[in-house]
Amino acid sequence: MFVFLSYKSEDANLVRQVAEQLIGCGLDVWVNEYRILAGDYEKFQDGINDGLSRATHAIVFTNNRWAGAEWCRYEMNGLLARIPDRSRIVEVAIPWEDKPREVFPDLLGRPAVVYRGDPRRPSHTGVHDVVVAILDRLGFGTGMTALPATAPRADWLPSYGVTYDPGPFDIWLERSRKQVTARLLQSDAVLGLRTIVYHLAGAKIDVSMDVYVMNYESPISRLSISDTGTSDDRAVYEAYLRYAKQWLPSEHGHFRHVEYKPKGLHLVFVNGTSQIALTYVSEMDNKREPVARWERRYAVRIPNPLADAEGELAFVFSVGLPGDEAQQMRAFCRLAPLFDAVVTSARVRWPSRGQSFVMSVPGFLAKGLTAAGIGYLAWRMSAQDVALWRVAGAAALAGITAGDLGSYLFGKTYRALIRSLRPALSDVLPVSSPRRFITEFTFNLVTLPYVLFGLLARGVVVATTYTTVYGGLLLLAGWAAMFSKKAVLAPPPWLLSHWPALVLGAAAAFGIAASQFARKLVTARYLKVRRKPVDEEQT
Repeated sequence: MFVFLSYKSEDANLVRQVAEQLIGCGLDVWVNEYRILAGDYEKFQDGINDGLSRATHAIVFTNNRWAGAEWCRYEMNGLLARIPDRSRIVEVAIPWEDKPREVFPDLLGRPAVVYRGDPRRPSHTGVHDVVVAILDRLGFGTGMTALPATAPRADWLPSYGVTYDPGPFDIWLERSRKQVTARLLQSDAVLGLRTIVYHLAGAKIDVSMDVYVMNYESPISRLSISDTGTSDDRAVYEAYLRYAKQWLPSEHGHFRHVEYKPKGLHLVFVNGTSQIALTYVSEMDNKREPVARWERRYAVRIPNPLADAEGELAFVFSVGLPGDEAQQMRAFCRLAPLFDAVVTSARVRWPSRGQSFVMSVPGFLAKGLTAAGIGYLAWRMSAQDVALWRVAGAAALAGITAGDLGSYLFGKTYRALIRSLRPALSDVLPVSSPRRFITEFTFNLVTLPYVLFGLLARGVVVATTYTTVYGGLLLLAGWAAMFSKKAVLAPPPWLLSHWPALVLGAAAAFGIAASQFARKLVTARYLKVRRKPVDEEQT
């Protein structure tokens, strides 16, 4: 038995979950998201024709959109020509509408399986009922039980303005903390800070979920399919394909070679527009008993408060599965609807002004204490018999911290960016909880300077270079004009008697300039607004 599935892309949320449960029951199912992979999408038409030529049974998910789509009519005509026994074609109405029977009278007289729930966010029970009805029509029994439902709950990341229901997944504190170390070894500690790791509660196998947010514009942010109306499915799918191909090569590890094999490219509708997901298998070298890990990565576009562009909320689900590839795929497909349910629950939710102020207080206090402490140290050193170059260094450091505090106080974008670099684990805590306040205060006081140290040091080096190149000649000319024996202008007496204060003032000004340059570097490093290629804009 080879079952061909025909449907409109806007109904992919429901169709994919039904197809995956059928695969989990052992059926050989043709659904384009698994049969036409990221590696050979260019053979889309050949893949459809091959599926139609092999079809012995079919399931068509009908509504007026389906009946009005050229490619869906092409598939249905091919199925009617290939399968003379109409009882082998099962119709699933989502919802029941008249146009499918006007276009294909052969459907008349054959009762459809009607899905009565929301196809954008299908329930586990609703999907189970449809699958049981389809198997009954095809002459198959099943002992399959519905996936467990969980009480609704929400994890809120106010720094990023998103909330989602993790369902049966619980936060994995140990793995979340280890993410920072792992990313530090890969020179991207900030991504580790932004990541929360979950695991499937009570599961007998290792099922994890990584959630992280990236503040840059998604290359597909202006190109999507609406879940209402018609759209050019293939144009969008091709754009998603180009984006998905960027994921696999960039995931190779530093210590072991990891081979990634794409298994499926998916459209997932969240908040009325299409998002992208990629299913792949990762196999790591240098293992005595390799266990394949099946993973699915979702990219969900979200509003970005830091720039006039959309950011990206990423979900990565990973499952270690035993057995051969067919057994692994059946087990993965049984779990996959749990993943879709988490992703489709994502919603935009921004903190109020009062909550934003409370979230900013730990940063104000930490940066203010740092600037005040270093400034006091520089003042004490200047009042003692300490070498001038040491006092000048302290003054420059005081200037850097004062400039950073000023940027945080008066730069809304910079403040939001720094707030988004805090550990995502602390962002899940209630906004006004003492634990969150202590965690964020410690982070801003201790951890954040180390996270930004490289860019701050780079800012000092670049500021020094600029000062030397562009200001060196002016300084030499000024020195010659005021202090040489043939000087045209005589220096004022107060300048001669207070030149150490001038040096310290210049060092402090230099520190402030370096902090502003470092702020721009920080913004450029962690706030990436990508320009879309011309071909995507034209598509």
